[in-house]
This record gives sequence, C-alpha cells and structure tokens, in this order.
Amino acid sequence: VVFSPNATMSLTGNIDLRGVATLNGRDAGRTLVINSAISGAGGWNVTSSGTGIGEVRLGSGNNTYTGSTVVSTSGLLTQGAANSLSAASVTTVNGTLQLSGFNGSVAALNGTGTVENGGAAPATLTVGSATDGDFDGVVQDGGSGALGVVKTGSSTQDLASVDISGNLDVNGGTLNLGTVTNAGDIGVSGGSTLAVSGTTDAGAVAVSNGTATLNGDATVGSVSVASGSQASLLGNSNSTGAIATSGTFVAQGNTSVDGNLSISGGTATMGTPGGSVDVLNGDVSINGAASATIDDLDTTGGTGGAVTVSGAGTTASLNGVDTGDDDITVSDGTVDITDFAATTGDLEV
Repeated sequence: VVFSPNATMSLTGNIDLRGVATLNGRDAGRTLVINSAISGAGGWNVTSSGTGIGEVRLGSGNNTYTGSTVVSTSGLLTQGAANSLSAASVTTVNGTLQLSGFNGSVAALNGTGTVENGGAAPATLTVGSATDGDFDGVVQDGGSGALGVVKTGSSTQDLASVDISGNLDVNGGTLNLGTVTNAGDIGVSGGSTLAVSGTTDAGAVAVSNGTATLNGDATVGSVSVASGSQASLLGNSNSTGAIATSGTFVAQGNTSVDGNLSISGGTATMGTPGGSVDVLNGDVSINGAASATIDDLDTTGGTGGAVTVSGAGTTASLNGVDTGDDDITVSDGTVDITDFAATTGDLEV
C-alpha cells in the first residue's frame, strides 16, 4: 500500500493478512489511517519513501494478526485507538513507534529505534509472550503524557534505555534493562525477575514476589521486599523513603535511607564489603527471626536513630555502629556488636 501524496487516506473494512504488506507513509505531514480490524498470520512493514517521514496510524482496537510488525528507520507507526497494536505480533522498531496516549501491547520488542507515548494522555506499553526480545533503542515519554511499561509472559525482554515517568511493572518472565531514568514506581511480582545493569532513577521499589537486582548506582523511593523475594542494590544507593524487608535483601556500597529501616524476617546484608549505611530521620528495627549483617551503621542524621533488636531467633551483627544520643535495645535474640559509638546513647540488654 503506497500512500498518495497531498492527502490523508483511510482504509476500512476487515483485513486478513496472509503475507507481509508494506505500508508506505510516503512524505512528511501525510497520514495513512488503517481503520480496519486486522487479522491473519501475516504482518506489516512500515516505511516512508518520500520527503521526510509520513505517518501510518492503526485506528482499530481489534487487531489480532500474528505476523511480525517492522517499522523501518524511515517509518512512523502510531496508534489511533487503545490496543491497536497486535499483542500477538513480535514488533521490530528501527524508526519510531508512538502509543499516542493509548495503551498498547506487543509480543516482543526488537530494534534500535524509539518507542514513546508521544501523546498528552498517559499510556502503558505491555510487552510479553513466550518469545524473547532485544531492543537497543530508547523507550521514553516523548511528550507530556507519561509512559508506563509492563512486562508479562514467560519470555526475556531486554531494553537498553528506559526514560519514562510512568510506572515499571514486571509481572512475568525476565526484564533486563540498561538504564532507568526518571521512572515512577517499580514493581516485581508473579515470580518474575528484574535486572538493571546501569544506573536507576525511580520511585518506590516493591518486590512482592520475585527478584530485583540493581547493579549500578540507584536513587529510589521506599524499598519493600516481601518474604520469599529478593532485592539486591549492588552500587551506591539512596533511598528517599523507608526500607522494609522480610525477604532476602542485599545493599552493597554506600546506602542512605531517609526513614525507618525495618528488617522483619529473612536475611539482610548491608554495607558489606567496604560500604556504609546511613539512616536519616528514622529508626532501625530487626526482628521476626531475621538474620542481619550491617557494616558501618550511622543513625545520627536527622530525627530518630534508635536501634532495636527483638524476637526469638533473631540474629544481628553490627560491625561499627554510631547512634549518637539514641539507644541500642536488645530484648531477645542474639547480637554481635563491634565498635559501638554513641554520644549519650546506651546499650540496653
């Protein structure tokens, strides 16, 4: 299909794809609108062969075709309705894909181009099936509307750069990210896995059922790790909210917590090797038969600062701790403390 110049052309009626169709937007400022419901085993190649880049817009929200969708380096594919992308289509974007303020789903994402919202309303991109994907381009808001990303299915999806203000949810399979910038909250559930190889800048991190590993430096909001789940912050990390864990929690490097640090079960290893843990404006509590090892703990910043260890079966190893004028209270369990420093605070057992 070649778009005629100097006009906006619309296609209607059902389309049954049996091969690969080429949609040519032709020139900048021109739009080819596909209002048809698209089914079949075939797929699309989206391109522009004229001056600039013309737009190809999918206007129907009932598309179920299972073939591939390929957006070439000169292509622009947009949504004109919610879910007009086919959730059964493996999609390769070397040009630009815009959700345009509508939620959309693809089976897997490949390519080196740009995937963005591009609209004023918020939108969510859902990626997931049994097919792996590797996208080396940029996933971004691309407009005033936030873009969120949801990973589903059993597959592994790689995304090189995610710069979004919406939430990032991993509900199935594995999501490997290069960098995360300006993101909303991060959620990991459904036994899934999240790994970030570079830096992370996001809101709250909640691991309710799964594993999250942030390998680079991280600035996040609160952190919560449920029993049976695991979270690892392997670079220097700054949590602008509280940290609460009853699962397996590791924080290497220098860790700053603005709020309470609560270890209520499972295992926690913080500040080792060679790092530190600064708790600002909060207290530290270790209980629930937890096993905690914390190196170079400082609770003197801001308000709060008390350290409490309680509960049968709870073990805590505090290797270098300064509570200032606040106390360390041990009401049950086993505690090993080295290098305890306090201005006026006491150790109460």
